[in-house]
Amino acid sequence: MAGIGAEKIIQFTGHAGAVYAVCAAETTSTVFTAGSDGIIARWDIAGGVSKSALARVPGPVFSMLHLREKAQLWLGRDDGSIHVIDIRAQKEVKLLKNHSKGVFCLIEFEGKVFAGGGDGTVSRINTESLQTELVFQASSEKVRTVLADKNTNSLFIASADGYVRIFELDALRPLKQWKAHENAANTLLLLPGNTLLTGGRDAHLRFWDLNRDEMVPMKTIPAHNYAIYKVEAYPEVGIFMSCSRDKTLKIWDMNTHEVLFRISLQTAGGHRNSVNSFLFDAETRRLVSVSDDSVVMVWQINGLPNN
Repeated sequence: MAGIGAEKIIQFTGHAGAVYAVCAAETTSTVFTAGSDGIIARWDIAGGVSKSALARVPGPVFSMLHLREKAQLWLGRDDGSIHVIDIRAQKEVKLLKNHSKGVFCLIEFEGKVFAGGGDGTVSRINTESLQTELVFQASSEKVRTVLADKNTNSLFIASADGYVRIFELDALRPLKQWKAHENAANTLLLLPGNTLLTGGRDAHLRFWDLNRDEMVPMKTIPAHNYAIYKVEAYPEVGIFMSCSRDKTLKIWDMNTHEVLFRISLQTAGGHRNSVNSFLFDAETRRLVSVSDDSVVMVWQINGLPNN
């Protein structure tokens, strides 16, 4: 895939502090962002304009989840609380206090929301009743990423002690654990062939064969200069992406694991501080990135195949 590039088409500067989270809003041309200022902003990335703020909470927001069918936005706070916002009414409908420290991830799976807390716990919440079904101790340190997989009936958890842990999804019985990274294991992603991709504070990406009993990395890549915060794959266009505290995003070939393009201040007028998260739409080829520099950037990714 020669000729991959990124063109910055919009830059938003409405936040008053670091931006930690971004998620899709009601359409493919709108996104929500949130961060240290507690403001939940809505952006029209096609028109290049800011819409009115959806909500404001009394403290930093570390994670977000949009349940489109329910018109709800779930916000994971720095104090361990979870705010559920009715988007249409623009009001809070539920406040959950399942964790004693920051909520770093929120995912939805078959009518349940799983939240990972800085106290090492994971909570499961019913999306119909908005009631907490259980809270369990997954790690002695903060949970950074939670991933549910229907095919293997497994819940994967990456935590700040460097471990990846796998639990049986229904009974939450522990199945496997291993030290995946020095310091923290920050992010993980399932790839075809029962392969797990992890990224850590050690700035490395590692590929693991989940069919093996002994967990030895199939491949290790020194991918960034500092901590990796997120990896996400887009098989329909043959790539995965990563972002890092080193102020860059990278676009990778999914098959060769080679870097196709590096988005940085030097190469494309990118972020001046840590890139904390991103959102990519493979259909429009638009990428939205958020950073400690308080800026929301929108990129057009060029040169991808038309699969």
